[in-house]
Amino acid sequence: IPPSPGVETGVYRLDMGRDRTVWYELELSPPSIDVEYSLEGGGLFQLFTEAGSPALDVGWIRLEESAPATAVTALMEYYSRGVLTSIVGVPAAAPRDRWWFPVRREGRLGTAVALVNPSMGEILVVHLSLRDADGGALEQAQVSIPPGSVDAFFLWERLSVPDEPFLGSLQAVGTHSFACLALRSRVTTAGEYILTPAEGRALPQVSAVVTRWRGEDPLSEAGIPPTSAVSRFHFVGLDRTLQWTALALLNPGTEPLDVEVEVRSQEGLRPESFHGSLRLGGHERRSMFLRELIEELPHYVNASVDVRGARPFGFLPLLGAFNSRGTFLLASLQDEHRGDGDERIIARFLSGRGYRTMFFASDLDALGGRLSFFDTEGKALTLTFR
Repeated sequence: IPPSPGVETGVYRLDMGRDRTVWYELELSPPSIDVEYSLEGGGLFQLFTEAGSPALDVGWIRLEESAPATAVTALMEYYSRGVLTSIVGVPAAAPRDRWWFPVRREGRLGTAVALVNPSMGEILVVHLSLRDADGGALEQAQVSIPPGSVDAFFLWERLSVPDEPFLGSLQAVGTHSFACLALRSRVTTAGEYILTPAEGRALPQVSAVVTRWRGEDPLSEAGIPPTSAVSRFHFVGLDRTLQWTALALLNPGTEPLDVEVEVRSQEGLRPESFHGSLRLGGHERRSMFLRELIEELPHYVNASVDVRGARPFGFLPLLGAFNSRGTFLLASLQDEHRGDGDERIIARFLSGRGYRTMFFASDLDALGGRLSFFDTEGKALTLTFR
């Protein structure tokens, strides 16, 4: 079994004469964690942290790409007493020197922020400015973050957010490029958090939030980022029991549009491709589960999905899952746009005590990169993956 940094390999030994089974663990994690991947023929790279660990690891991930992936998806899940209660899509974003986010406070709804200083040798100073709905400045604060560190907080812990209901915006400007993740935070009547990433790349910006309710209690939310119409896009499809990939398409033109969908799976002994197609009428919008379009899709599949049309069209990939309570959870699978560099930052990950983070990278051509995991103080983390 070839060793791989950060991967724990286990071996079962079954002695039929003694009628007992023994589990041996081979510890292969070095003190410094760097997980490298390379797929010459494209395909899908996937990595999962473990939710069952008694220790909670919190930090951030640096993604350096030697052969950039078309689609990068990071999902953070939380299991409460073994029940999946939350799925959050965390953007893999290129560092910037300024970010903007919508802010809303009403009832159990608020905003949480995580700021990451990706520099290992320079202190980051971030100036926070809270503005009202008309753009008027309300309050400012300054945050100093040591090299490689993270500062995470609820907005009201650093700024005096006006009495609810409040609608406004937050501007974060740094002394050098940094990663920023803002989460719309909603607390259910059961005391569980629903977290939804907020759009924050540039102005002007438009984003949407889809909330699923049961009476007056929110069950799940999904952030819907803005997209430009394209004639081809690529994303990661994740299908299994009670979890499905959904796809929404829009034909902005007046003429019919034929759309082809190809799913490339590498779950079995050999790669497989599955195909589906549909025709959209003029200005038609259509939503479907991937499994409805391609009925022969395997029961369990993590796959690359390629969608093509003769003309540009609008698109949105979503992940939907039922938990054991029968609650339907939603998360966006939309990838974050890259900057000019070859580095992306996943500003928040949690592993253990019910949390797990899943990472997927996919491309139709060559695929390669390195993942580095750090705690909130910038120290390299050793984690167990599968």
